Amino acid sequence: MTDIIFRISLIIKGLDAILESLAGILLLMPFQVSRLISFLLQHELAMEAKHHTAAHFEHAAAVALQHATTMGAIYLIFHGVAKVVLIAAVFKEQRWGYLGLFAVLSLFALLELSRGVMTGQFLDYAFAGFDLFIVYLIAKEYKMHFIPAQNAKPIPGGSKPAAD
Repeated sequence: MTDIIFRISLIIKGLDAILESLAGILLLMPFQVSRLISFLLQHELAMEAKHHTAAHFEHAAAVALQHATTMGAIYLIFHGVAKVVLIAAVFKEQRWGYLGLFAVLSLFALLELSRGVMTGQFLDYAFAGFDLFIVYLIAKEYKMHFIPAQNAKPIPGGSKPAAD
């Protein structure tokens, strides 16, 4: 059962990482995104030139894109790609994937917790909790796959341990 929960958690985290990378790419193209939003809202705007919701959405998108930085976009891309690579390595049962994902998610859980303390936002705590849950599952799976069982008993008068 734990294995299924672990895999589902990794799939969710992988989808999040893909969306994160796509968001980073979109942030590098603010003009194209603005044009796409205008195109998507064109019908709505043509129906009512001063439609409050469409105009508000278009303005909010423009402001958000205006504040996006290149460094932020690059961060999102690399962070997302790194998680995708590490998750793929875990699915292939590569030792370095487990260790890397353990380290990355532990670090980000700490960052999310500290951000939660500073902002008081429940979502920061929720994301940190989810990351820490996955870190726990990674440790458990890593132990199962890569650390030999400690329950082997030595054979009396022999030199090799016997398994239970």
